Amino acid sequence: MSRRWAGALHSSLRSCGVAETVAVAAVGSPTPYPRPRAVPPDPPPPPELEQIAPGWKATLAYRLVPRLITWRLSGPDGAVRFAKVARGTDHYPTLHGESERMIWAAPYLPVPTVVALEQLGDATILVTQGLPGHDATNAAWRGDLPALVRALGHGLRAFHQAVGEEWCPFRFDLARALAHVEERVRADDINREGFHPSTPT
Repeated sequence: MSRRWAGALHSSLRSCGVAETVAVAAVGSPTPYPRPRAVPPDPPPPPELEQIAPGWKATLAYRLVPRLITWRLSGPDGAVRFAKVARGTDHYPTLHGESERMIWAAPYLPVPTVVALEQLGDATILVTQGLPGHDATNAAWRGDLPALVRALGHGLRAFHQAVGEEWCPFRFDLARALAHVEERVRADDINREGFHPSTPT
């Protein structure tokens, strides 16, 4: 793997301002995307974070579903980390799987460094170092969601060009994707309210 690719990718992602590939709905956006539904109040930080990162301040970074919440951890010295906390059944991709992928990709791509992966009771917690730039939950993206999608797409393509499909040990081809969807349908794990109104269900 060429280091030139990794360097070019790092510069590309920094110029886009994308650090963590997470997204948030646009509020008051002029785009054709639907306005977000009301969300419940922010939950308190889980007590397990104090065990994992004592002395670090936890603030909500991103929440898509109740079972998987990402927290921003601010250290006494100003360092930034992110903690993903999964409760109960850890659906695909699991935090263990995400950790494996980041560790594998680290020699080639500017991915977050894995700090810790812990199982505390029913909670799986993945802690990573923060990356330079603005993550995709930053308010700067909220007024132009299509620009965020383009930036993430640009980064995704650069990832594939840097590594090459033939070298990647992780596979999620169409057959595997369909099997995953079918399993979720059988388990009644599809929330139809999460689809865009124009999507047939």
